[in-house]
Order: sequence, then C-alpha cells, then structure tokens
Amino acid sequence: MALRPTADARRLLRPVLIITIFTIAAQGIGFATQVAIAMLFGSRPDMDAFVAANTLPDYLAAVILGSLIVVFIPVFIEYRAAGQNKDAWIVASSVINGCLLLIGVVLLLAMVFARPILQVTVPGLTAPTLDLAAQVALITWPAVLLTCVFSLLVGVYQAEGHFGLPAVVSFIGQLANLLLVLLLTPRWGVLGVAVAAFVNIALQVAGVSAIGRGADRYRARINWQHPGVRQVLILLAPLLLLGVFSRWTPVIDRFLLSGLPSGSIAHVNYAFKLVEVLAGLLSTGIAVVVFPRMVLNVSEKDLGGLRATVSLSLRLMWLAVAPAMTIGVALALPAVTLLLQRGQFLPEDSAAVAGLVRLYLLALVGMSLGTVTGRSFYALRQTRLVAQIGILQALIYVGYDALLVNRLGVVGIALAYTLYFNVSLLWQLLLIRRKTGAAGILITRSFIRTGAAAVIAGLAAFGLTLLTLPLWLQLTLGLVLSVAIYTGLLLLFRSEEVLWLFTAIRSRRTHSTVV
Repeated sequence: MALRPTADARRLLRPVLIITIFTIAAQGIGFATQVAIAMLFGSRPDMDAFVAANTLPDYLAAVILGSLIVVFIPVFIEYRAAGQNKDAWIVASSVINGCLLLIGVVLLLAMVFARPILQVTVPGLTAPTLDLAAQVALITWPAVLLTCVFSLLVGVYQAEGHFGLPAVVSFIGQLANLLLVLLLTPRWGVLGVAVAAFVNIALQVAGVSAIGRGADRYRARINWQHPGVRQVLILLAPLLLLGVFSRWTPVIDRFLLSGLPSGSIAHVNYAFKLVEVLAGLLSTGIAVVVFPRMVLNVSEKDLGGLRATVSLSLRLMWLAVAPAMTIGVALALPAVTLLLQRGQFLPEDSAAVAGLVRLYLLALVGMSLGTVTGRSFYALRQTRLVAQIGILQALIYVGYDALLVNRLGVVGIALAYTLYFNVSLLWQLLLIRRKTGAAGILITRSFIRTGAAAVIAGLAAFGLTLLTLPLWLQLTLGLVLSVAIYTGLLLLFRSEEVLWLFTAIRSRRTHSTVV
C-alpha cells in the first residue's frame, strides 16, 4: 500500500476535526432538544402526529438532496479546477433556482392536500391525531424548500474548501431551535416544535447565503442549455429514480406503524433519532472532507489514489463505529433511562426505546460506512449501476419489512432497517473492489482487529450493568472502563489506524505516514 505524505494527511485531518467538533456541538444541542421534546410529549398521540407530519417532507428532501448534491458538487469542482469559476456558478445558480421552482410547486400542492395525503400514508391514525398532523404539515412542508437551499449552499462552501462556517451556522440554528421549543411548546404544543424547526433552518440559510454574493456568482436564472447543467441533469435522472425507492424506508415504516398501538411511531422515532445523531457524529466529518478528494482522484484517473482514499476513510471510520456499536448495545437501557425518562416519558417508554436502540445500533455499520462507499460511486459517475441495484433492494425491503412487522410488531421495523443498510454496504464494497482493484486484505484485517477490541470493550461495559449501582454510575463507569480497554487493546494490537492518527496529529513535516 502506498504511503501518503504527512502534509496530505494533515490537510485531511484538520477539516475533519473542525467539522466533527462543531457537529458534536450541534448534535449535542439537537439531542438536548430531543430530550426536551421527550419530556414534554413522551409517547402521546401528539408525538405520533408530529412524526407522521414530517415523514413525507423529510422523504422529499432526502430524495432530492441525496441525489442532487452528489452529482452537482463533482461538476462544480471540475469547473473550478479548470479555472472556469463563472461557469461553475452558472451551474450552481441553475441548480438552486431549479430546486426552488420544482419544490415550490410540490410543496404548494402538498399543503393544499395535507390531510388526504396523510390519510393515505398513515391510515391507522385516529381522526384527532390525523387532524393535528395535518396542521403540523402546513409548517413542515415549507421547511423542505429551505433545507434544500441550505444543503446546496453548504455543498458549494465545501467544494471551495470552506468547512468551518457551515458547521458554526448549524450549531447556531440548533441552539435557536432548542430555545424556541422551550418557549413555544407550553402554549402551542407540537405546533411549537414545528415552528422552532422552521426558524432553525431559516437562520441557517441566512447564515450561509453570503457565499452567493459578488460578481460572477449567484444569479436568478436557469441556463438549461449550459453543458454543465445538462451534465447534472443526465447524472441526476437515475439517482432521483433510485432515491424515490431507496429513501422510502421511513414512509413504509410509518405506514406499517400507524396500524400498531398508539405510541409505536413515537418509540421508533426516539430510538432512531438517538442512533441517527450518533451516526452523524461518526461519519459526517470524514465523508464530507473526502468526497472532493475522491472527485479529484477520478478526474486525474488515479484509481490507486481513490482506492487508498476509500480504504483509509473506511478504516478510520470503523475505528469509531465499532466501539460505539458494541458499547452502545451494552449501555442502551441505562443511557435511555438517564437521558430521557422524565416528565411524560415513562419507564415503559425507556424499556421500549432502549430495546429498539440496540437493534438500530447494529445498522451503524451500513449507515456510517455507507456514506463513504456511496460517495465513491458518485465520484466514479456510476449512478446508473447504483440505481439499478438500489431500486431492486428497496423493492425487496417492502416485502420483508411488512413480514417482520406482522411477525414481530415494532421490533420488526428496526430489524428490517438494519438488514437494509448492512446489505447495501456489502454490495457497495464488492462493487468498489471490482472498480478500483483489491484492497480487501488490508481492510478485512483492520476490521477484524478493531472489531475484536470493540466486542471485548462492550462485554466489559455490559458486566457493569449487572451490578447494583445508580444509573449514572453504571453509565459513567461503563464508558470509562470500556473506552480504556478498547484503546489499550488497539495499542497492544499496534493498530495501523491509531498510528496514522498519532502521526498526523503530532508531526507536520515527516516524510510519510502509514496508509
């Protein structure tokens, strides 16, 4: 395996640390918001209504952004790398304005027909809950438009090598969201939660809008004939089709959950949000920073460089994912009880959510590592192949999701989700190996070594939960002991990834580092 110069390693590490630090801060505030919502609403029908109202808006945003960002950013980067900044911004302006036009039409229709749409997507809700969900939807649908604009602008920032400001803006938005939830919900209930979320994303858009100001930057026009815009549209078509199917898992889940006892939607949402926050912390920094690097590797026809980038990214991410998964499974019940059980969130809610968290944690492998493998395909412009396999997998998901829910109830939802993401990661790894060449031995050896250390650390944490100790002490001692054991085992095993991190952090001008 080739060696990377230390300066290159530090260029990768610095923005990763910046994004990760501010992401941790923003996610911490976001988690505090979830704690406040759990305290105020627990698993009451109000929470089911809120989650149901957000399902389709979140789905639309995920379909569009999951497809658009990964085809738009490579085109934007290539124009900038060629010194064609004006053309890069023609593409950016056209994409942003096209989104405003398309999503604007969709959200107007969705707001007009909010209740009939909910009757189809969550048919099992009671009439009062459905009425409340329809009211919330009138606030959540417009937020989709702002979310898409924000994500595109952040993509431009990152393509230009500016990683700090978007992360800071997200933190400020999350802080405003928490304060507004506390201020508005006593009077407006879940409608106050929806208003707070809307203000949050509006503040974030305002915070990053400066990137488009200036000569030869954003213009309120759509140039459909520009070759860059046409290239984005050609690449976008198969991914949008894929997104319609591959992103529909929450829609299918909530359709099935609406027929289960009241509170099921809320329990799944709490569990998923906890794991989603963790997945974001573990993957956002690396995935965001390495994507432009992957695009450059491909544009330079450097498949060896792409292979090295993907390999290192996966191994570094697994270094954090493995212990988060095993230690999280061990400490799920004391963590959920200590963090959420207050107010309207009862002991039976803690037990139900903790059980679901354990299952969702198993999906961390696919959720986190998949952010790297997925971006490698987009850098390679293999959108059609990804779409074909992804659509097939999504269609199969509907069948086994319904079967598992029928047999296991709410537990089946978490199992189906875990299976979906981990199988997706598996076929992506196999295809990447085929496209870029074999790096399997290095990754496999690293994953086994890191995984073994994580399992031992998790078992140690689980042992502490068997002792009669206060919950806060179980959680604190469990985390400290398991992390110490995990770190010690990695040093004992002479983990190459740990050595890479130490070298990247401590040395600026050494000639090489382990990759």
